[in-house]
Amino acid sequence: MSAGPRGIQLLIWICVFTVLCTVCIGLRFWAAVLSRRRALPDDYMVLFALANTISLEGVVIWAIFNGLGKHTNELTPYEFGVQFKLILSSAVTWLLGTVFIKLSVLWLYTRVFSTKKFKLWSHIMMGVVGCYGVAFFVLFMTQCRPISQQWDPVPGGSCRNIVIQELTSVSLNMVVDIAIVIMPLPVLWNLQLAVRSKLVVSVMFSIGFITIAIMAWRLQFTISTLNDTDFVFNLFDIGLISLLELWLGIIAACIPTLGPLLKTYVKPVITRLTELSDGNNIRLQSATAGSKADSRSTLYGKKQYSQIEEESSKSFHTNGAEIPTVTTKIKYDPGNKVVTDTRGVIYVQHDIEAQ
Repeated sequence: MSAGPRGIQLLIWICVFTVLCTVCIGLRFWAAVLSRRRALPDDYMVLFALANTISLEGVVIWAIFNGLGKHTNELTPYEFGVQFKLILSSAVTWLLGTVFIKLSVLWLYTRVFSTKKFKLWSHIMMGVVGCYGVAFFVLFMTQCRPISQQWDPVPGGSCRNIVIQELTSVSLNMVVDIAIVIMPLPVLWNLQLAVRSKLVVSVMFSIGFITIAIMAWRLQFTISTLNDTDFVFNLFDIGLISLLELWLGIIAACIPTLGPLLKTYVKPVITRLTELSDGNNIRLQSATAGSKADSRSTLYGKKQYSQIEEESSKSFHTNGAEIPTVTTKIKYDPGNKVVTDTRGVIYVQHDIEAQ
């Protein structure tokens, strides 16, 4: 058993994206801790999707070391049989992974958006995804009669055309994913939010379009290799595309939940960097303390106050004790105009003279 160069390439992809997906889910649960919420069904669904993805990776690694990515005529009969076992096991694990990624996103919708109509559509889509999963699970498990016909053929056994099944599965999967990605966008743009906020949230929920593009690539590749008999060599591309679909789907499902992390750790850093780089809005001035005046700066303009003046005046006696009086003078110098800002801030200027 040995892995070819293409198999090693696929192995590197698996290692890199397994780490990325694990980190994303770890950040998702960390964000849940920061927001002081318990783990919810959508969290467990995407975790289950990761478990199926890792199971698929394990089968693919087994196939890599049994000739995946090599030319079909280079394989031994045993290695050839392993590739057919990969087809069946990968179909089931891929199906469970993609179904639970979709269910996780839809469940997230139901707790993010409060509109009853939108929640109803989310639950309807959950039903559609569930039916899709059950239907294709049955199709995959009944692809051959007996189920081992592809790698251990027996007289009287038969298998359906796997290409038709592949095209149907990917096409329906694309339609469902497009519907799921588009669903929240009209609701978001009807909310009373700033355009910038709407754009940011829309991008977060639209990352699923990347997985749709991956599926379109898979559909195109499947069609272009219909008449290619070197299917083991092509399994490298099919395996990579299928795994990319799951990897990017997991990442896309986690990104909208990372808000608490961004708010806690990223936003303060960006704010500080922005303030430090904006010389027009931040002016820090200091002056040597004197007996008569002290100059101070504020964020949007300078206000000068005279230093508190203390002077002893006539004293009076209380129970024979002499207590000095203190006169405090506060003066505001309106000569320094307030520097206005384009942001929605209300400025109030007072002329104060107290003694």
